[in-house]
Amino acid sequence: IMQLITSLNEVIESINEQTANDHEKGVLLAEEKMQERKAKSIREADDAIAMAVPVIGRRIINSPYILKPAKIKDIKKCADELNLGGYAKVGKPGIIVIEGPEEGCKQYCPMLEDRGWKYQKVQGEQQEEGASNPGGSVEEMRLIKDQFRVLGEDSMSELSQLCREAGL
Repeated sequence: IMQLITSLNEVIESINEQTANDHEKGVLLAEEKMQERKAKSIREADDAIAMAVPVIGRRIINSPYILKPAKIKDIKKCADELNLGGYAKVGKPGIIVIEGPEEGCKQYCPMLEDRGWKYQKVQGEQQEEGASNPGGSVEEMRLIKDQFRVLGEDSMSELSQLCREAGL
């Protein structure tokens, strides 16, 4: 009887080992398939981004005044964070002209509002789709080639001239 019990224990241990090995192989195969699916999804997303048509946005924003140094700093900081170029004419009235990726333009005013700005109004906006050729970018479509710049209080003529020169 002891011999039979020992033999049965060996068979059971062998079956358990085989089951554990099969399970481990199954887990590894499942992980491998999951990694392959992730890699494929990433490749497809990268391809979609590469084939996406770039859209540039432009906005002209009016504010009754832009006087406080902290607000002036926020205007520039938000523009830089969103990769927007353009100009801010400080003083009374305050005028902001931004240009860059459309998604950034959409986020700009809400971003300023989150920092306590209440009196701003988009007076004009424009969206322009670029060529759908691979590698086309918003950067190639920019009319304002400068980084975002803050202009002085008496610079309405300068702002007008800069916009004219850019073709806006």
